[in-house]
Amino acid sequence: MPVIDSFPDGEDTRKVQTAVVGGAEADWPVFLPYDHDGFDRFMHGRGRDDFYCGTLLGGCGKILTVRRSERKKCHFAHRPPVHCRRTAVGEDSADHLYIGQALRRWLQKQSHQSVSVNYLDHGFGPGGAVEVRFGAPRRMIRVQMGRLALRDWQNERAPAHVGGAAVVHWAYGPGSGLAHNEAREHGHAIRFECRTVDDMREVYVGTQMTDHSVEWVPLAEAHLDATGIVTPQLAEQDGERAEAEPQALVAFPLLPGSIAFTGGIEVTAQGDESRLYDADVQPRGSVLIRARISLPRGAAQPQPHRIHVIDGIAHLSTLPIPSEADASWLVIHTDGCSPLAESRDPRWPDLKPPEQVPEPPAAVEVATPALAPGPHVDARATREVSIVQAFRAKLTQIAHARGVINWEKLAPHAGAAPGDFSPADRVRLLVAVDYPRAANKPILSSLVKMQGDAIGAPRFFADILAELGRDDASEDGTLEEVHEREVRRAYALVRGETTDVVVQSLRAQEERRLTARKAVPVPRTPATVGNKAGGRATIRGYNHKAVVRAVRKALIDAAEHQRCVGWQFLAAAAGHDPDDLTVNDRIWILVGVDRADSPSGVLLSSLVIGPGHTPVPYLDKVLKQLGRPHGLRPIELGALRKAEQTRAFAAHGGNPAPES
Repeated sequence: MPVIDSFPDGEDTRKVQTAVVGGAEADWPVFLPYDHDGFDRFMHGRGRDDFYCGTLLGGCGKILTVRRSERKKCHFAHRPPVHCRRTAVGEDSADHLYIGQALRRWLQKQSHQSVSVNYLDHGFGPGGAVEVRFGAPRRMIRVQMGRLALRDWQNERAPAHVGGAAVVHWAYGPGSGLAHNEAREHGHAIRFECRTVDDMREVYVGTQMTDHSVEWVPLAEAHLDATGIVTPQLAEQDGERAEAEPQALVAFPLLPGSIAFTGGIEVTAQGDESRLYDADVQPRGSVLIRARISLPRGAAQPQPHRIHVIDGIAHLSTLPIPSEADASWLVIHTDGCSPLAESRDPRWPDLKPPEQVPEPPAAVEVATPALAPGPHVDARATREVSIVQAFRAKLTQIAHARGVINWEKLAPHAGAAPGDFSPADRVRLLVAVDYPRAANKPILSSLVKMQGDAIGAPRFFADILAELGRDDASEDGTLEEVHEREVRRAYALVRGETTDVVVQSLRAQEERRLTARKAVPVPRTPATVGNKAGGRATIRGYNHKAVVRAVRKALIDAAEHQRCVGWQFLAAAAGHDPDDLTVNDRIWILVGVDRADSPSGVLLSSLVIGPGHTPVPYLDKVLKQLGRPHGLRPIELGALRKAEQTRAFAAHGGNPAPES
């Protein structure tokens, strides 16, 4: 790929705040303070040729100059002529290097030997992940800095992907978006971030719990043991658990009628004699806990939406959790239990059963016109009723956890394989889960996705809406908006939050939607007024479709020539003056350009730049309208923009521009 002169005038107008010292490929980062006093302290003992636009920062490797300013921010700058594609230039742009170096020093202080650091590139430049290897046998701390798809994250955790490391301890940076998955699976997640303290970037380590709370401390206050990074919060919890465990078995009464549970979901069979259920459990006079109920195989299956009282002989044991060292489930073994008639009981005030959804009529659940009436038809109907109940129970559990589930993982919860169902079967069964539709009831099937689907509404959600009598979502917003709202409603209503909260949320969304609609420019037709003296006619309006075609063709031409362009060029290609097009005009033109390829095609909008080769400030709005991931932090948006430019260059390089 040819090198692009990103700054045609030869000057670099960006304020670069980070560099490396020791050479172009060095991993020793420096941060230039903003104010002139900090600049003077920073430069003490350093020369002006000591700083490089490091390749591990995604830079060109050239020497950077330092610029001191009394009124503006002090910063690094490239020396002309400038040929650099580095996109991340802010104070956090070298945080992966700071974290790598801090972990190296931290491990060496704890007498760990042979420490090496590697910085991975996931397509957005170096620093997508930091891998620190140490010890014998080899162990590794993996700090996932950049975003990673959930499926890729799961694959990366497999032994075949850890590069020979015997033990891997996972941690997460500010932009990974995966810490909540780690916390949900293992009870907590380790996170890293950098903060500017006294003109220096300091590394902090955090403990994120399942409630999304994070407690931060300087890295020096944590230590490493056989289980991984141990923060003061985790050490304190381990101590409390060690003190509480001997008393827990004694304080937990197992007298008949003293313990109740709800939301029981079968997880696995325990041999041939019993079945296990995850449940919310509460002893009388105590607090709610998560535990497992073990019932004889011949006992009736507890219904998830009822409160059940353990009325048989019961005792406690523990069951190891395979995925976690030194962790176990509390298991209550009992001969039997009885359901209560009421959904609440003052003896167990914290037990809140999931909402019971009315059963769908047989015509919705059973569609078997090819089968003649007879016992086999009744058996199939019974089987489908069982599948729907299992799906509804699992999706209720997923809503409690504020998560989503792949269809490929949902099907086994009904004792079936994903391939047992055709696409039509899948829609029919999920519709049955949510039938009949009611205004105050969320669509639980909005929590189901297909493996590998992009963020947003799954491809079968529109079919589910149609079957539920919602075939036209335009009155309630786009398909994506309806799906997002139903997910929030499922989380809110299933978890027992008040209807007022949901109503307020819906009202707020409706106000935002109406405001957005008012902001959209109605496509206009060309209209001209008299010529100015010596000038061309001023164009007050534009033909939207024609401009989209012209801009798309111009962007394809730019991609062929491996360059980025501004609106001066694009407007001229469409026969307009840039001043004719408002910001909203430009947003909707770019949406029209890329809508044909959305959501998986090349993003030609990434080639559009502002003055001084800066990113256009509304790229995130374009992404949102295209149904792509949006709401990104500036560093993430810059990385995405760079990656999309590379894809555009690769897709159109050397090929003739197609006619639009």
